[in-house]
Amino acid sequence: MRHITRAAIDRLNERLGLKEEPYMQDWEIQCSDPKRVGEFLDFYHAGTRDDDERFTLMALILGSFEEYHWMNEPDPLMWERIKPILTGDIELHRDQIEYYQCLEAESEEEHFPITTRMREIEIPAETAESDAAEADKPFTDPGAESGDGVPPEAPSEKIF
Repeated sequence: MRHITRAAIDRLNERLGLKEEPYMQDWEIQCSDPKRVGEFLDFYHAGTRDDDERFTLMALILGSFEEYHWMNEPDPLMWERIKPILTGDIELHRDQIEYYQCLEAESEEEHFPITTRMREIEIPAETAESDAAEADKPFTDPGAESGDGVPPEAPSEKIF
């Protein structure tokens, strides 16, 4: 599972003029701004430097878009700007898509305001199958001796 990075957050804070406080958790929610979704989307296309920034900025965009939906009627034009980014780089944004799709939710009360829109996006079957195959593989310790089935001894001293 991919996560936002501290380095990308710091760069985006500086370049987008975001105010992050030391006590904040969930940067993408606390710095979200439903009035700036369009600006964030413009920056996604013109200002991001790498996948870490794109992934982190998309977290902010989705957090802002979600907050917008709590306050206003859904904006189909804004969704039409977000959706092609998500589908155009589905591997980068896959975890974000799945998170907001809430596929394991048992009731609509467990959905986000943008869940219905996110469920419009189909994740290719081969992606889901390859992840399932990867998850079914047993863990192998690269440091273990091959063939004896015995894990290596734990270090006797703590390493700090």
